[in-house]
Formats: sequence, structure tokens, C-alpha cells
Amino acid sequence: MVIYLSRFTMLVGPNNCGKTTITEALALVLGRDRLVRSLTEHDFTGSEPAEASRINIVASITGFEPNDPANHPDWFRWGRGTIKWLDVDTAAIKPEKDRDSDLLTCQIAVTARFDHESLETLTVRYFYDVDIDPLADEAVIEPVPSELIRKIGFFLVPASRTWDRTISFGSELFRRVVSYVEGRPAAAVLAERARLRMPQNPLETDAHLSDLVGNINADIAALLGRETKLKLRITTTDSEGILESVVPHFAEGEDVPLPSRRQGSG
Repeated sequence: MVIYLSRFTMLVGPNNCGKTTITEALALVLGRDRLVRSLTEHDFTGSEPAEASRINIVASITGFEPNDPANHPDWFRWGRGTIKWLDVDTAAIKPEKDRDSDLLTCQIAVTARFDHESLETLTVRYFYDVDIDPLADEAVIEPVPSELIRKIGFFLVPASRTWDRTISFGSELFRRVVSYVEGRPAAAVLAERARLRMPQNPLETDAHLSDLVGNINADIAALLGRETKLKLRITTTDSEGILESVVPHFAEGEDVPLPSRRQGSG
């Protein structure tokens, strides 16, 4: 997908047409690190990314004044962006300027992959030059300094996520309504809490973890002077934590359900 943005751009469209996806893609490539949410499996197509699955976003930045790379050493020099030019008529990016109307351009990219060992999404933002995998072991890339991102002046104003804030136990309003109609499923919550406290297949019994857990238990026992046990759990084991994890999901057919917090407010 290719999207062209002017100096001032407004996204207008019906629900579920991709406005939030575009906004979050812009946040990944141009947003301040502390304001960009972490990616999960649900951000990849199918919600079950393979090792080779990638999220790739490339932003072509223009508007440099004057339109000369020599006047912008923070962007264009050894170890920074590659000098490129935008043809304003065709929107093509080219390595050489051959028309007076061509605009100086710097390309910044973000690539992400889901790591099956750490169970985290690894993300890198870098100066884009050629189409390589920057997360490959042999890749040599130039990361984008945070001060240049701040100079772009791209700001995000978070909007209220109607579904996630209203139809979930994390919403105080929703809890009050459920309590008012005497529909709070206390018994179900307590049953789920009991299941999580004593799971049939606890993580600490996994063959790949048992030695590690045993060694940690021995260290803790030596430190405290008495026997103790380390318990690994996949979630909090109190009622409040379970209620906070109850959020609406959307699914079509047999597809993997997607949490509403990954969607827009429609």
C-alpha cells in the first residue's frame, strides 16, 4: 500500500476502512518512542507470525528548505540518510535530481518481526537505502537518532477507544452497569481464578524450564534458609487482574480473534 500525505492531511472514512492502521503505522515510523505502543502477534497478518514474517513501513520525507542536501548535514551525511529525490509529478523516488521541481527526500523505515524465543516483537527504525532485512544478523543499518524524529514535528493525539473503554471489565462504567443489572459473573471469575492458580499444565513443569526453576528454588531456599517454591503463572491470580484482562474481541468465521484495543473506535 502506498499513501501520499500533504502538509496537512485528514483521514475520513467509514468504520473498519483502515484509518487507525494508517495512524499507527505513521506513529511507528515517525512517532516518539515512548508514545508508540508495543506490537504483538495480532499486528501481523493472521495473528500467528512465522519467523520470516515482517512488518515493513517506509516513509519518504520531503519539505527540506532550502532544497539542497548540503544545507542539511544532520540528515544527509556519512552514517545518515541517502540523498534521494521525489518527482512531484509521478511520486517516484530517484537517486539523482534531473528536474528543478524535484524535492530532496530522506527515507526512514521501520521493520518488525516476532521472535519466537523471547515472545516479543523486535522493532528497528533506520535510514532506508536498499531493500534489505535490517533484522538479519549480517545486516548493517544506520539507526535514526531520536532528535531527528523530534524535528519532523509529527504529533499524535490519542482518541478515546469507544469499544475497548466501554465493553470491557476494565471500564468502570461497564462494571457499574453489570453490577446494576445483577449480572456480574462472580462465580465465573472465581472459577477462572482457581483454574489459573492451579493449572493442569503449569509452565514451571515444562522440560525446558524445570532445571532453571529448580536452580532458582535452590538459590531462594539458601537465601531464606528454608524450602520454598517458585510458581510461574500466565496471568495474575487475583480477581481484579482477571477482570482487567477481559476485553472484547472481534472475529470473522474461524479467524483468530482480534482484541478491540487493536482497532479503531468504530
